[in-house]
Amino acid sequence: MMVRFRPHARAREFHAREFRPRELRALCSSSSSPSPSSSSSTSSSQSTACGGAISRSGSSSSASSSMCFESYLDVLEEWNARIALTAPMTRSEMKSRHIDDSLALLPSLDSAMASMTSTRNNDNDNGGETNFGLVIDVGSGTGMPGLAIAAERPTWRVTLLESIGKKCAFMEAAAEAMGLDNVRVVCARAEDAAAPPKPEPKLSKRKAKAIAREQDKQAQDGSDGAESNETAQGHPNAHREAYDVCVARAVAAMPTLAEITLPFVRVGGALVAAKGPRASAEQEVSVASRAIAELGGDVDGVRILDVASYTGNAGADGTREQLTCVVVNKISSSNSKYPRRA
Repeated sequence: MMVRFRPHARAREFHAREFRPRELRALCSSSSSPSPSSSSSTSSSQSTACGGAISRSGSSSSASSSMCFESYLDVLEEWNARIALTAPMTRSEMKSRHIDDSLALLPSLDSAMASMTSTRNNDNDNGGETNFGLVIDVGSGTGMPGLAIAAERPTWRVTLLESIGKKCAFMEAAAEAMGLDNVRVVCARAEDAAAPPKPEPKLSKRKAKAIAREQDKQAQDGSDGAESNETAQGHPNAHREAYDVCVARAVAAMPTLAEITLPFVRVGGALVAAKGPRASAEQEVSVASRAIAELGGDVDGVRILDVASYTGNAGADGTREQLTCVVVNKISSSNSKYPRRA
């Protein structure tokens, strides 16, 4: 189901609570609303969880981040007790697999975002900000890595895209508990959200004249056409090639992943995909080269970077393999045939 949304107006407006599906509000509020006896303490923790001091690099302080992620784990444990969002695991395993693995992607994301800085600084529509970035987490699931990114990079605007309703409701509850105001949740399939524009329908002469008269009337009345503009902005195509960086973790193999993620990335931006050990990542990239080129990615410039995270299970020799991420720079617009509808 597609939730009607208002797209980013670059850095000026970011409506973090506008995207909750109506039928999921009761579910979300029933799980995340504090009891009367704890409302004051909850409010206090939310105000400091992720809204604390921000360093010059745009990252939040370690103390506020720690509080923030503890709040996330609290909500995840609460929801998991009623709804099977993740496989059974201890709190320590949750932290390692969800939070630590997500934070390990930050250096690669910082590098990808840095390449967009000069473009944003020259953008007249940036509201005076020079350190913001637009990120979309495709197939966000339980909100990671998107929520971790939003917590550690408060000046970035992060969209969490997920098609399963209960997970969208959870992410709303988690973002609220973490005190994040730079997050929005869009409940939709990637194939729909990044769909190419549909061709304009042919209008009869009578209809064309009626539209022209309406436009003339608006011009005479001094109307700025805000209503029609809002309708256009609410179209799912507003996501297509609208983001500086797309991130994905545990979503699909690279050929499929390229098709459903690169259409979200603007030319000059990048896809950062969390992957397994280097050998398997290299194999995925070699198979996906044609798809990457078709979607506007720089095949020759694909990088496979080691991240500060390791496989959960040790191998036969007792060691754990280092995980990687695949970075694909986008150098041209995606073919309008993609993504194909499921």
